[in-house]
Amino acid sequence: SPPAEEGARRRRTSSASSGGAPMEKQGSIYALTPHPKWTEVNRTVVFLGGAHVLFAGMCFAVNAGFLALRATFTVMASAGLLYRLAYYSRKEWVMYCIDLCYVNSILLIWTLWACVDGRCSEEWNIAIDLVGSGAVAGSTFMLLTPLTLHHPESFESFFMHVSPMWVGYCRRWTWGTHGATLPPVADLVRMAFSKVYAPWMAAYLAILLAQPFLGETFAGYETLMDLQLFPGATRAQRLHIKRGSNYPKYAFKVIMCVAVHAFASFTGFLAAAFAFRCWLASVLWIVVIQIGCLYSSYHFYRKSADPFHDAPGLLQGLRNMGFAWLSLAPTYAFLCAG
Repeated sequence: SPPAEEGARRRRTSSASSGGAPMEKQGSIYALTPHPKWTEVNRTVVFLGGAHVLFAGMCFAVNAGFLALRATFTVMASAGLLYRLAYYSRKEWVMYCIDLCYVNSILLIWTLWACVDGRCSEEWNIAIDLVGSGAVAGSTFMLLTPLTLHHPESFESFFMHVSPMWVGYCRRWTWGTHGATLPPVADLVRMAFSKVYAPWMAAYLAILLAQPFLGETFAGYETLMDLQLFPGATRAQRLHIKRGSNYPKYAFKVIMCVAVHAFASFTGFLAAAFAFRCWLASVLWIVVIQIGCLYSSYHFYRKSADPFHDAPGLLQGLRNMGFAWLSLAPTYAFLCAG
């Protein structure tokens, strides 16, 4: 799944020179760090809010058509990806750009342009939508991804995780991209793993395991797994932990983290398979994810306005995922299956 935003917020709002304390300079406050200035309504909020409403309207309110939505998604997704690539390159966070959410967005853009008129297999077309609706969109629960409009960086976090699912909904239920095929749930999960997730996971794991040997600059870049394994570690500390006699322990921890990621992604693919097979389950899955993002948005802006507000953490994210499954599983079992 994409970067652990909650951990990223804590990590990116501290600096070695300040002993881990939040940066004092207002202009350097990270966009996903609660701060009073994010509660101001300005042109950025209006622009990003308008973009959000426009894209959602094209997906659900009106039949915008394949060509119009393809162009809109390509422009918005490409702009967000290029913005992050440039921004993260300056901050030495570029290794986040190999996470699944980034790769999925790039592959979806490619699919929308290259896989027309039967140029790609049906399994590939189904798989790319399942990954966007499952592992990527489903990760918003544990990451507590908020829908925020105050900064392009924070909005991109939401858009990158949710918009592929919306495009997948149009491909499945509006345009009939996948035809009349209705594979079993097990086959759908297999497609997502074999066509997209497994190749990405193999490459991702190989890069992480090789990183300590790839020179001082590359080896020092922070990764998603670093946030989980070594929270708060400096560049020098990370290099020490990953190299020499510490490498076997580092490699084992990375492999275990990737295995946990794979299991979490499996649950997302299962939900996406239900959504693929049943329109009602698809709508419900989109709604519960949107509610989860709005829930996180409320707490983000509440924390920004009131530093003493107790914002939810990972445990609440797991609860939100549980609530989503408590609504999705019975819906599919009793109203969709059979």
